[in-house]
Amino acid sequence: MNIKFQPGRLQDIQRDWIYDSLLLKDDDDNMFKPPTNIPAYAPEFFCDLPVTNHPREFRGTFKSLIPKLNKAFMKINYSTNNISQFLLLVGDKYEKLPGLAFNELYKIVLEKKTKASKLWVGKWEEDTGIDGEQWPKIWANVHNKMLNHKIQSSLWEMCHRNFMCAYFAKIAFNESSLCLLCNQEQLNRVHIFLGCDVIMECYRKFQKITDKIFYIGSLDLIERAFGLPIEKKGEKRKELRNYINFSIRHIVYRNRNKVLGNRISTIIVNLVNIIEMFIHCDLRQKYDLAKARNKTTSFEDDFLIDNILGKIENEALILKNLI
Repeated sequence: MNIKFQPGRLQDIQRDWIYDSLLLKDDDDNMFKPPTNIPAYAPEFFCDLPVTNHPREFRGTFKSLIPKLNKAFMKINYSTNNISQFLLLVGDKYEKLPGLAFNELYKIVLEKKTKASKLWVGKWEEDTGIDGEQWPKIWANVHNKMLNHKIQSSLWEMCHRNFMCAYFAKIAFNESSLCLLCNQEQLNRVHIFLGCDVIMECYRKFQKITDKIFYIGSLDLIERAFGLPIEKKGEKRKELRNYINFSIRHIVYRNRNKVLGNRISTIIVNLVNIIEMFIHCDLRQKYDLAKARNKTTSFEDDFLIDNILGKIENEALILKNLI
């Protein structure tokens, strides 16, 4: 916001530093930058102005700087009532603060407010074409109550593109850019969950179960990046499909820098086993918690749709194989 300070008297600013001050500007309306070294005769504070030493004492840049400072000092605009005040630019003129009604000032603040620049939003737009209006739905997916905190943490890092990968290691440290999972060169930061052949094969291994939950065919780019958007409450099948696919992403992402085998086929088998074990373990923990809270019906509604992942018999959770 365009706010300026108008001092009432010299005494109000006498101990203020004169450099980088909005009160002192040269003929081009630029503030004076501080010199590297300030000799004894040169001014530092407003109480040092105007400098009355003979110009023959000035050396180097101070020969021209001090006359400019003196000139700028003489142009300082003091308030007419000898009281220091702040002025806010409203339209084409400055208004005193506090001279505006609070609701007027608040309205101006909101009008001036700009969205913070988020580099990762622009990067995702380049990679997927997703626009800024879609991010509330994306964050709703990340914070879905069906996901445990470990999955949410992984999704958070991936959405912010805040993680180490071979692509970045190549740029920053001139290290190998080969993906430890698919053994292909990582050409971008999101290779591990958008382009890696290994994660795509992991998705295919679980596709039979995800298609039973909610059929849309193979995952497209947007679903791989952010999951299916939930348009309204009660879209349980979409949420459960996201739960499975987000679990796959979480496990592959957390194991991206590990050596899981000498052959890609072995790596895929190991990852698939880890994914299935992770989902089964997570579901058992969720069921035990739901049972302790007398919320097994909610658990069934969320995770056991059509008994695709398992069922409850005699208060025991019986899970099915996922592949």
